[in-house]
Amino acid sequence: MENVGTLKTVCSKCGGERIYKQYKILSRTIEVLSVPCPCEKERIEKVEQEERKYEEAIRLAEQERYIEKLKSRSMLDEKFKNSTFENWNGDNKTQKVINICKKYCDNFDYNKENNVGMLLYGNAGVGKTYSVSCIANFLMEQRKSVICTSINGLLRQFKSTYNSSSKESEKDVLEYIKTIDLLIIDDLGTEQLTEWSSSILYEIIDTRYRSDKPLIITTNLQRQEFQNRYHQRINDRIFEMCVLVNCSGNSIREMFSKNKTEILRDEIIN
Repeated sequence: MENVGTLKTVCSKCGGERIYKQYKILSRTIEVLSVPCPCEKERIEKVEQEERKYEEAIRLAEQERYIEKLKSRSMLDEKFKNSTFENWNGDNKTQKVINICKKYCDNFDYNKENNVGMLLYGNAGVGKTYSVSCIANFLMEQRKSVICTSINGLLRQFKSTYNSSSKESEKDVLEYIKTIDLLIIDDLGTEQLTEWSSSILYEIIDTRYRSDKPLIITTNLQRQEFQNRYHQRINDRIFEMCVLVNCSGNSIREMFSKNKTEILRDEIIN
């Protein structure tokens, strides 16, 4: 395509000048608008603006669909699907747990990169379940994949794969657990402790450990009760991966696994 010159015309609508570049293709000469007149420039800008609005609407719709897909796979209880840090109206004791979880979210990219999780343990009624539900909802709005469910809900998910009509296998569930950005196990310690449940729990935790992905756990057990209940290999994995946050009493004290102390002191608690 050869440029053979320019053509100047006057717009019959606004009286402005239009400049066309002329190109020769085979035996034909075509004209391509190079400099539009004022009214044509305005028309082009309006078209481009509408195209940008349309593209943004499509982007937002796709993002909303993706977030809804994440939520549908999160296993989050219906009761907590609208839980946010902003709409909490609890007491000061619970607010301390909320603040720690909010800070964890604010630093999530760092925490994910360094495989930093939390074990929130202690008395019932200090907002552990609500707080971790807020974490899940916050991160899913940021397009992060999360599972947030009770230990019993998670075990039921595995049991359902043994049904002959199930479309998922135990391996499929573990594979999804391996790939998600964050796994949250609520109320660990309320499950019936059997050889099977202990084996599945270890598989879950070890899968996160080996995939270098963070894990958050809540439990009403005190630390010594927790250690007495579970096999040493489960405790070892959890205590290596998680910051221990004691939620009992009127103050929240932080206890750190050795290799997480320096990382977390500034990033989450302070």
